[in-house]
Amino acid sequence: MSEKRIKLLFDASIIGNLLVKGGSRTGIFFVAYNTLKEFLNNPEIDLYLYARVKEMGALLYAIEYDKDLKRRCKIAQIYGTLDKAIIKLEYLKIKNKFEKGSKILRIFIKLALSAVKLIKKIFGTKVNEKLLADYDALYSPHDFPNDTVLKNADIKKYFIVYDTIPLIFPQYFSQAIIDWFNTTIKNMSSENHYFSISENTQKDYVKYVPTLGLENITTTHLAASENFYPCTDVEKFEKVREKYNIPKGKKYIFSLCSLEPRKNLIMAVKAYLKFIDKHNMQDFVYVLGGSAWGGFIEQCEKEIPDFESSEDKIIRAGYIDDEDLASLYSNSEFFVYTSQYEGFGLPPLEAMQCGKAVLTANNSSLPEVVGNAAVMINFNSIEEHIEAYEKLYFDKDFRKKLEKKSLKRSKEFSWKKCVDTMVNVIKEDLV
Repeated sequence: MSEKRIKLLFDASIIGNLLVKGGSRTGIFFVAYNTLKEFLNNPEIDLYLYARVKEMGALLYAIEYDKDLKRRCKIAQIYGTLDKAIIKLEYLKIKNKFEKGSKILRIFIKLALSAVKLIKKIFGTKVNEKLLADYDALYSPHDFPNDTVLKNADIKKYFIVYDTIPLIFPQYFSQAIIDWFNTTIKNMSSENHYFSISENTQKDYVKYVPTLGLENITTTHLAASENFYPCTDVEKFEKVREKYNIPKGKKYIFSLCSLEPRKNLIMAVKAYLKFIDKHNMQDFVYVLGGSAWGGFIEQCEKEIPDFESSEDKIIRAGYIDDEDLASLYSNSEFFVYTSQYEGFGLPPLEAMQCGKAVLTANNSSLPEVVGNAAVMINFNSIEEHIEAYEKLYFDKDFRKKLEKKSLKRSKEFSWKKCVDTMVNVIKEDLV
């Protein structure tokens, strides 16, 4: 394999979310997007994009929107005639939606899609296995592709695994997600190779999946994108502050995550309210960035008596646009992410890359990410939260030293390093 480029099939199904804001743009999306770009940069890889038929239309439109991807990406030609027709119609549907096309065209596309899908249901269609066998390996950053791809014996398969949280904390998930995860675990095979995003995740999979050993899983730490940097643009921040309703003239703590119980925000906010009450602070607010899961705000109101009456102290910023993140991180006093459990924990690394002091929990993968460049506490201790807030807020020299450590620590992670590790494993397997 050393004399020719590895012909790699990349499952890019989730890249179709490129133009969708909110819950669809999760950490997994950004892992897929950034590993895609690095695979494209690697001179030993000849990359071809694959997606499930129902998601290929969105992928094609996303690639057309992103000029860099449009210039460099090649699409795997493995689809049957009916699937190609569905893909084309799905693309036109997405294009019509985002470009606000005509209603008549929308109706026509919908009818045509229904007709082609009915024909497919009657006559059947599948991925062309002869063409599929022409590839050396398949890589998926987010999910297991369809059965035809999985069952093809001539393709070595590589998957990223993120965490085993549905097994460790089933109380936070619906039965449907738990069932899906259990099925995923059962389908994991020692014939495939898996890339874990942390050593902690690697240990968890070896613990919970009997078919896997350490030799089947390689740790490849993630990275923050180049969009995260110390942002000193005052004019930009004033616009960002106004956009997210952060009161002018007030300092703020920043948190960024999906607003769900496991992220431990209720504890962090409780501690914040006690902290500002203890020190009679009027100029310090808490900015919560991220989309809320159903029922989360109601849970906050139930567990934090002052939550509803503290709208001037707790800013629910909601979904943060990508272009605003560096500014929000950089202008905060410090960043808080005391999650109950993480597979990796990208936000603390993003904050460090912006040169900010970080307060995080001392569990799961988080110590791997922050090293000695952050304050780490017991996620379940309100006293430790308050003490950390006091240290980070009042001891400016300590905070400045931590900010320097943060920047230095963040340089140890890169998407190139992550993908180079993957490529080396693939190369060794294919020799």
